[in-house]
Parts: sequence; C-alpha cells; structure tokens
Amino acid sequence: KSDPAEAANAATKLISDDKVVAIVGPATSGATAAAVPNATKAGVPLISPSATQDGLTKNQEYLFIGTFQDSFQGKIISKYVTETLKAKKVVLYTDNSSDYAKGVAKAFRNAYKGEIVADEKLVVTALMVKNLSNKQHQLKLQISTISQASLQQLMSQIKQRNSLKLTKRNTTMKNLQHLQR
Repeated sequence: KSDPAEAANAATKLISDDKVVAIVGPATSGATAAAVPNATKAGVPLISPSATQDGLTKNQEYLFIGTFQDSFQGKIISKYVTETLKAKKVVLYTDNSSDYAKGVAKAFRNAYKGEIVADEKLVVTALMVKNLSNKQHQLKLQISTISQASLQQLMSQIKQRNSLKLTKRNTTMKNLQHLQR
C-alpha cells in the first residue's frame, strides 16, 4: 500500500516500542520521505531498497537507498534507446499515477535527443486499479490517440528487431543442436 502516514507511524512504532537499531524500508519514495524524519530524530538508520526519488537523500544523515535515482534511470533508458535500439523516434507512455514513472519519464525527456512523436499519459483512477479491465480499456483508448504513421513506424521497427532476434536465436539453436550430435 505504501501510504506515507502509515509509514511514518510504523517507523515511530518500530523505534519507540520495538527499539530497533535500523529500519529496512519503506518501499516507495513517498513513504520513505514520510518515515525518515522520525528515524533521523531517533538517530536510527533507515535503508530503503527501492526509493528512487531525486534528492531524497539530500541532507539526510540517516537515510540510505539501495537503487538508482529516477534521473539516472531515465538517462540510462535514453542511452539504451539511442545507442542499442538506434531509435530516432519514440512514443513515450507514462503512468501518470506513479511518481516513479513520472520521474523516470521526465529524465528520459530531458536526455533523449531523438524525436518523441507522442507523449501519452495514463491517468489511473482508484476504480481502474480495482478493476483491471477498466485500466486496460483506458490504456487502449489512449494508445489509439497516437498517430497512425508513428505507430506504423514503431511497429515496423519492433518487427525488424524481433525478426533479427529470431534469426539469431534460430542460428544459435542450430549450432547447439550440431554440438549435441
């Protein structure tokens, strides 16, 4: 659930009642940001294995994160799309209900030097989270807004890459079968 208020209360309980010497968690950046003041006040290290928000650890003596920040992830994705996939045009699709997704997408937009032909945002409501089919329907509706030419180009690139991968995979399988004989 990663509710910030619950994370702050849990940190207080762990520190005051359970007398822990360190806390591992919470999972999200928002919950971590809510829990860190209590941990800092008590001098208890808080280690989040998955909080990624930029600047979260700034001036936080007792907060440690175990993964890369959003901005770094967005830059690396941009580099991969540019150098490995050699994509000159992309469609950027972001789950607008997720701070993580928004942070990575922002960093990607800033780092990517190609053309973003469509920048779509999915707005997820509480009803959609409870009813996955509604979320899927909304996703289909939003994808349909992407221009046909851009989508055709994207699908063409995906088919070419998949075809190349299949060719490489088939060649590898033939070589392996030959070695087994």
